[in-house]
Amino acid sequence: MCAAGHEDGSPMPPRSAIVFDAGLIRPPVGPLYAPPPYLDLAVSQVYINVNRSEGTMCAGAYVENLGGAPPDQPFKIAIAVSFKQAGEASSEEQKSFVEVFPIAQDVAFPFKAPCTEAPLVYRDLDPAAKYDIEVVVDPEYELYDLNRTNNKYCISWWILSPAMAKKTKPVKLDFKATKAS
Repeated sequence: MCAAGHEDGSPMPPRSAIVFDAGLIRPPVGPLYAPPPYLDLAVSQVYINVNRSEGTMCAGAYVENLGGAPPDQPFKIAIAVSFKQAGEASSEEQKSFVEVFPIAQDVAFPFKAPCTEAPLVYRDLDPAAKYDIEVVVDPEYELYDLNRTNNKYCISWWILSPAMAKKTKPVKLDFKATKAS
């Protein structure tokens, strides 16, 4: 029969004391052990400016720093605007406009990034017309960013012509895109 206690015969402490002692091993939580600030750049919104008189659209982005630590060097933002448009002989053409913008290290967050311009194509006049807009913060991985999942933002977008706004009755649009031959 084993006696409760240590090998030297001293009695074991009560179970509540063991749990309490084990709890002292964990460091206390609170402001004393707050994590240091880190860099976490994120694309928070994409904005689109339409200039019907010039026949252009421009897509840009708002960027935030969710982590609080400033960037340790300048970085870049890449903005791509691609769109499909029915070409000759019932085929589709994909056109892309990509710009990379340098951003200063001491930029104040949140900030509005410049925009990439592309021709304006109306969906009701060309059923294949649809824009794909993609924004990537730090595309060359120059910064140590703790969370890269929010550095990229992609959306699809299309617009109708001003003539559609003048319609007083509902209009059915046939968006069956032409297939490439």
